[in-house]
Amino acid sequence: MVIRDHQVRIQAVAARWFDDVPDPLTAEALAAKEGIELALEIGCERVVLEVDSKMLHDSLQSSSSERTAIGGLCFDITELARSISDFKIHWVCREANLVDDHCAQLVSASKRCFFWVDDVPDWLLGLATADCTLDHD
Repeated sequence: MVIRDHQVRIQAVAARWFDDVPDPLTAEALAAKEGIELALEIGCERVVLEVDSKMLHDSLQSSSSERTAIGGLCFDITELARSISDFKIHWVCREANLVDDHCAQLVSASKRCFFWVDDVPDWLLGLATADCTLDHD
């Protein structure tokens, strides 16, 4: 999860290992839900949830997502989003999500989470700059 401000500066980064997740789509949905929870926790009033899973994006946009395997998570995400005054969901190509992908590779069953707020390591800031130069469409 990466939280950026309106000038795309990183405000927080978090990565967590999920046990017993049945598939990548569920992992993406869990990360999206936790990202929104983190945004709410640090006081974000406007949120653009960027996901690199087209299937998750489409499920969150669909009114029939409750009938999918991630229906409960989609419901949770939608309910959390109601607490945010301005909420949007965008799909981005995986290559435009370098920070998220790199952080996801840092966690494991033995190193269960990483979390940075305000004091983000320089190597992550470098990845974030690279993210911003890529096309997000």
